[in-house]
Order: sequence, then structure tokens, then C-alpha cells
Amino acid sequence: MTRFSLRRNPSDRGWKTGFEEGHATDLASLPDNTFDLVVSVFFFFWSMLAPRPFDVAKEMASVTRPGGRIVMGNWIPSDPTLVAQILEISAAYTPPPPEGFISPITWGVESNVVERFGNAGVPEKNMSFVRDTFRFDF
Repeated sequence: MTRFSLRRNPSDRGWKTGFEEGHATDLASLPDNTFDLVVSVFFFFWSMLAPRPFDVAKEMASVTRPGGRIVMGNWIPSDPTLVAQILEISAAYTPPPPEGFISPITWGVESNVVERFGNAGVPEKNMSFVRDTFRFDF
């Protein structure tokens, strides 16, 4: 899986961008406390689809600097948006998932996010949630 990184380059005080091969459950190639902002929007960072969400939260928290932010855009179960409705309808016609499978849509449940990042050491008082609809214009 590929992730896109955007980092400060201290030598020229500019921005350095690049692509790195990696996995959301193992960001060991990135030093701890590296980023002021870690963003996962739907499939951009692929965190929603990673098989071990508690590991994803731990890894995202570890590469975020103290006082930094983690921003996620996730689909919300039973939301009236098109993608959420397609996922809900599709689920009714798919075979049962393998044992231990955790649905990516569970990232849209606030209590799950609190539990996952709480286990990663992020205090609940530092978490906030905003339900909003993003319109994809194409």
C-alpha cells in the first residue's frame, strides 16, 4: 500500500513531498513525533481498510508530535450519503466476512475511535468529532 507524505525539510525551510511504500499498521520507517498533522481521508491513507484498527490508531498517534493533530474523514454507518447507503445495501448481499474481520465503516462510530486512540495513549479530552457531508464534484 502506498502512502503520500508531506514533511518539513529543515535544511531549506520548505516542504518536501514524496511517496513511500508502507502500511497503516506499521509506520516504523517514520520516526516518532515527526508530523504536526496526520490526515486520513477515506481511502487516501488507507487507514479505514487496514485489518487492525487498534494498530492503525497506535501508529498514527506515534508519528504525530505532541500537540499535533490527527484528522480523519470516515464514512458513518447508516448515514444518508450515497457511499454509506451503497455499503449498507452491498453488505446485505455479500457472504459473511472471515472471522476476526473488523468493518472499515466502524471508523465512523465515535465510541470506536475513542477506544482505539485511547488505547494508543490519546486522552479522550483531546478528541473531537464533527459530522459533516463532503460532496464529491467531478
